[in-house]
Amino acid sequence: MKIRTPNSFKYDESAFDVSGFSYAPETGEIFLNGKEMSRKTCTGYLSVCKNRNRVMAHRLAWRLHFGGWPSGLLDHANGNGCDNRISNLRTASASQNSFNRKSGTNAHTGVVFGRFGRKMEYRYRASVCYGRKRFQQYASSFFSAVIAARMARRVLHGEFSIDNRKVTL
Repeated sequence: MKIRTPNSFKYDESAFDVSGFSYAPETGEIFLNGKEMSRKTCTGYLSVCKNRNRVMAHRLAWRLHFGGWPSGLLDHANGNGCDNRISNLRTASASQNSFNRKSGTNAHTGVVFGRFGRKMEYRYRASVCYGRKRFQQYASSFFSAVIAARMARRVLHGEFSIDNRKVTL
């Protein structure tokens, strides 16, 4: 008797049989013959399994809604990996997808405290990365440094900026 382990499942979109699946674009739920099929993974996303083949639920939702598998990455506009409504999904490059990820525990604002400048007159540094470049601005107050970081993210990252997330209730 073979024991089912998480590693015995495969992520293979080309071999995944989508017959019998239905999708509710308003809620993001995926059904197989009337039964809700999404399960939460350890990474915080939803996946769907059929006949020992597994796909990510947001990719299957895209396939069921548009009729074809997405060619690249999909981004959840509001940052919630369990929200698979079609209005929340958009195609993205790897760099665009990274703009919208959650900040680390020590980097919520993009502002660092310290002594900066030639005469050490600035106390805060706002820092935003774009591509391989880092854009920095120095400020004497925390509030003005946070505003500078948010403005830079909105200009450089555009619609994928973490500051432009859609808020869902």
